[in-house]
Amino acid sequence: MVPWGLHILYAQEPELVWAKSFGGSHNESQNDMAVDKQGNFYVIGGFMSEEIDFGSFILTTEYHSHYLVKFNSDGEAIWGKVLGIWIPYSSIYTYSVAVDSW
Repeated sequence: MVPWGLHILYAQEPELVWAKSFGGSHNESQNDMAVDKQGNFYVIGGFMSEEIDFGSFILTTEYHSHYLVKFNSDGEAIWGKVLGIWIPYSSIYTYSVAVDSW
């Protein structure tokens, strides 16, 4: 596994609470992250591996795809979705993610 995303949570004081990494066998990217009022966070990005392992589940694809994954405040992946397969010269990109207001 090639780690592509390293998520680190710090408390109010500079104290490490947890750190996790995730990845596949090729190039993966994390393009954006948003946090909701319960402390869950949502990550959007792309992956070129046939599968990408988030610890509690694996997302699979046939070619370069995009994903959206929800993590709880402990850094555990709750759910994930493959958003689409990138086709050369297409306009499928994932740049940002947002959550409803507090």
